[in-house]
Amino acid sequence: MPPHDREDPILPAPHTPSPPFARRAVLGGIGAVALAAGMEGIGAAGPTAGQATGSPLPDAARWPSWAPTADATRQKLATLRTKAVSLRQFGAALDGMTDDTPAFTRALAAGVRAVLVEGPARLTRPLAVDRPFAVFGSGKGPHLIWDGRPLDPIFAARPASPDPASFVRDVAFGGLHVVRAEGQTPGGVLVRAINIRGLTVVDCRTERTSLAFVTHARMATYDRTKGSETVDPAVLAGFSATDVDDLNEDITVLGNQVDFGMYMGDVLRFNFARRVVAQGNKGRFARISWWGGGAKRLEGGMPQFLRRVRDAYIADNAICNVNGGIYGNNGQSIAVVRNTVWDTNDVGIDFEGCIDCIATLNHCRNAGNFVYAAFYVARNVRFVGNYGEQDGSAASIDTRLGSQPIGTPRGLYLAALRGAGFAGTPGAIDVTFADNTFVYSGKQGLGRILPGPFNRLTLTGNTMRNVACDIRDRGGQSAIVAGNRLSFDHSARNPVTLLAASAPQTRMTGNVVTIGARQPTGSAAIGYDSLRAPLDVVVTGNSVTGPQPLPLVVTTPDASGATAPLLRDLAGAIPGMTLAGNKGTRLYAGNPPPDGQKAPPFTE
Repeated sequence: MPPHDREDPILPAPHTPSPPFARRAVLGGIGAVALAAGMEGIGAAGPTAGQATGSPLPDAARWPSWAPTADATRQKLATLRTKAVSLRQFGAALDGMTDDTPAFTRALAAGVRAVLVEGPARLTRPLAVDRPFAVFGSGKGPHLIWDGRPLDPIFAARPASPDPASFVRDVAFGGLHVVRAEGQTPGGVLVRAINIRGLTVVDCRTERTSLAFVTHARMATYDRTKGSETVDPAVLAGFSATDVDDLNEDITVLGNQVDFGMYMGDVLRFNFARRVVAQGNKGRFARISWWGGGAKRLEGGMPQFLRRVRDAYIADNAICNVNGGIYGNNGQSIAVVRNTVWDTNDVGIDFEGCIDCIATLNHCRNAGNFVYAAFYVARNVRFVGNYGEQDGSAASIDTRLGSQPIGTPRGLYLAALRGAGFAGTPGAIDVTFADNTFVYSGKQGLGRILPGPFNRLTLTGNTMRNVACDIRDRGGQSAIVAGNRLSFDHSARNPVTLLAASAPQTRMTGNVVTIGARQPTGSAAIGYDSLRAPLDVVVTGNSVTGPQPLPLVVTTPDASGATAPLLRDLAGAIPGMTLAGNKGTRLYAGNPPPDGQKAPPFTE
């Protein structure tokens, strides 16, 4: 089930993940660096992001041409900082006890471009920002102590005009240490921006508060229940039907540390925005997410409607103890790169209603439901070169986090497709999993790839250890399953088919299944179920190795009438199907296959 709108802020018990299964090559960096005071261990205890040696970074995953580099952004802030005026000049006591909200109000009224906070400023009410403004921390923090209401922001950035087409510009925060007042429950956010173009948050640290939340004034009139297959509720709310020039723009969040202290807060939430960079942040009980409209079929999710989160680059972040690490609705051209995500209640990395997106070189471990997932419309969504692992412990992660379960967490699924109403919609679901490593490291049983309806599904070059890859689904149309390597040193709990497909257009070629542990009687190494004709199916060049030569089982359409027990090759006997050159396995084909041999579904 998708993770949205299921937030239960109950104080959890912290959980430290165990070391990850080794990958072909591992880069140091975000997973290897511990966080400072109050955040120790979030990087060191978590898994390390990996990159396969020699794997070129896809162009879509490189630093975007539309964004200044991280160095350029920091240099710009450093220049602005030289012009900052001390908050003391506006009467701030900076003693951590006096309410310094009036001092900030005077600074804003005076029109200064930037202020410098040199000691703990206690703040009790939101500060309205409607013009270019920056706040910098100086010296040892904390610099801001939030003693206001838990649902209020510290800084509320919004244009002075009520016109939803107007924007506040160029608001920045740098080097601040922000804490929630002692004795208060976690809450608040450093900045909540409504209609902004140019928000920069760099090298800040928050404890028991969120960091940044960006949304749009038209959200006030957005009603997803007014949508249909032909009506986009975003257009009804006043957004353009033909372009994205009415979105928030240029959001940059770099090198921040957020420890919300309980389930859960935000490193960054951005709604109806484009040109967004979130890079090098660390979040404990704090996620990165986006929302560009309702993803369901009747709520704005139809593939012909504009996606209103555009051009986002989310890279080198470390996130844990949240519902989803990095996820969102109705985005387009989003790259999720080299992130580390672990111990999530629902998903690790998830695209919902998204188009032209990529997740690459990420390291995700232990999600209650799915480590990597695509929900609703998923057109040209690619998962490339990632590492994913489940050890079964996430089946009870909601208890550890002090949250409610989302769906039925099992801690088994490494990757999933959930079409959720878009089965049969032309071109809606086109997803690729390529060159990933998926591992189930629990003490017994197997993990799984969970299928759903798709127009086209590509699985190529993946390495799977103790993970059954059964993509049979009645809504599947075209599948390529090629060059994957599956190995099993665990036994399934029940009869299982280790690699299976059912789409009427299928290429299942060059896969290697290595069976090192005996599987239950009735299991199959490879299966193809023909659920409907006509067929265009090729099952060739696959091999099964190991001491237990499980069979390849083909269930044919009723119309074929073919039965071919114990044949190694079957070419031309089943209309539209080629089975040849498969090694190390017996072939059972027919309807039903003879001798009672079947390709059983996954029932761990």
